Amino acid sequence: MHRAISGDLSFLILDDKGPSFIVNRYRVGTFFNGGALHLHPFEAMYLFLKGKIRPENDAYSDTATLMRRLLGSGTDLDMFLVFMELKERGLRVRRDGPVLRVGSTEVVVQKESSTVDMHFLIEHSPCIVAAIDGDGGDITFFSSSVEEPAGSNSFSTDAGGCTELFDGRLLCDPGSVPPWFGEPVGGLKLLNEEESAFVSGKCTKDQDLVFRDLVERGGMIVKSGFKYGASFRAYRSSIEEHADYLIHMTGGDRDEFYRISRAVRVAHAVRKEMLFAYVRPGKISYMKLMRLRDIGSYFSTAGP
Repeated sequence: MHRAISGDLSFLILDDKGPSFIVNRYRVGTFFNGGALHLHPFEAMYLFLKGKIRPENDAYSDTATLMRRLLGSGTDLDMFLVFMELKERGLRVRRDGPVLRVGSTEVVVQKESSTVDMHFLIEHSPCIVAAIDGDGGDITFFSSSVEEPAGSNSFSTDAGGCTELFDGRLLCDPGSVPPWFGEPVGGLKLLNEEESAFVSGKCTKDQDLVFRDLVERGGMIVKSGFKYGASFRAYRSSIEEHADYLIHMTGGDRDEFYRISRAVRVAHAVRKEMLFAYVRPGKISYMKLMRLRDIGSYFSTAGP
């Protein structure tokens, strides 16, 4: 019988098959050192569960023992579950440090019940996010990319035409602010907190900074996203059209992934793109997440 090696474990290849069959049929393994088939621990575990190999050492012949031996932690177990799901789609998958890789595409594994490192996700985008639900069985895939939202409106402001009321809120002459700013009050415009901070130049809070950044990107129209459970809704051109984006303010460097998943589903239901604004000193990044209904078709189209 032919053998395969994973670390210091040796396996017998079953069904009278040779190493070449395993490589070509299951798209796993590497030949080196005189032609021996070497398997990554994930690949070995996958083939064992498929009934294609078995350990030569009978002490590792049951699933739980071998899984503890090959998978070093709960994080590895989550990553292996995603690895197995992708392998079942006929993809060649390899582990690359903290991510999986299909061709040139990175796959970041995330539990929906845990927090996500926003800096890590931004730095690894474009990528795929594989989110495992609390039961550990259902995996939802998202595409993640860094977005540069931009509008097409011109505007000007004049703080001299405004009067401060309470808590920094401004009451302005309509000609002093863009037409989409504020709500009409007695022939004047009452600005909200972000609009007031923008006009007065007192943008200090993260939400004020994101509002200013979006408005200054070619004059995007930015309004409250409250009715969608978001921080803002944003329009590239006309407020008479449907909003292009919903904007969610992340909770700093980390955010709960169930909140992110929920926001993406809401945006999809109302036919808008979901952006997550991540504020760092001197920089604001926008990450777009979209749910992928068929990960196999995605890679077939992308051509990993």
